[in-house]
Amino acid sequence: MTEQLSTISQKIYQQEPNYDNFSDIDEQFLGIEFALIRKNYLSNLIESSVIVPLHIINDELFLLFTVRSSNLRSHAGEICFPGGRKDEKDGSLIDTAFRETFEEVGIPNEKIKILGYLKSVPTLTGFIITPIVGLLDEDIAIKSNKSEVETYFSAPLSFFLDVENKTVNSYKIKQINIPVFEYTYKNYRIWGATAAIISSLCSKIRDE
Repeated sequence: MTEQLSTISQKIYQQEPNYDNFSDIDEQFLGIEFALIRKNYLSNLIESSVIVPLHIINDELFLLFTVRSSNLRSHAGEICFPGGRKDEKDGSLIDTAFRETFEEVGIPNEKIKILGYLKSVPTLTGFIITPIVGLLDEDIAIKSNKSEVETYFSAPLSFFLDVENKTVNSYKIKQINIPVFEYTYKNYRIWGATAAIISSLCSKIRDE
């Protein structure tokens, strides 16, 4: 387990991505053609970040997910990682991810060990998401904020590392073909930006 965590840390970035630098933008989710269009509008994207929470269950690495409340105005019921938009009082994107994670699932920042970063993901809804990979302490107590989080669940990292469990669909928006990744774990449909982040993490681990 220690060796696997060390491998993950070595293969992901140790510095916060600078999304003004186009090379720090993850092109796999929206496709290179659409990403090139987005390059002209990076200054208008809303900064946000998420914790990609790894935790150990029975000596195996799992990813922790939240299911957004069905009462929310946007992305209701969708599966995601804890996080959100950067606030003016946040000193960094890590501060944003820590604050949002505590607000959503009650995990304090001292219970999260930061392992590194993945490339930022631009979305069709106008956000730029910086994924921050973190290892949760084994003694965490999750307390979901019901106004934001309906429930939560964990899925083994090994499930996502198996390429057979990933599907890619193509959607045409404004004459541009955009690949949308998707995983189905038990009864949970994980897609969109969250699936893109998972795909990015797994590609790094597999040295793709």
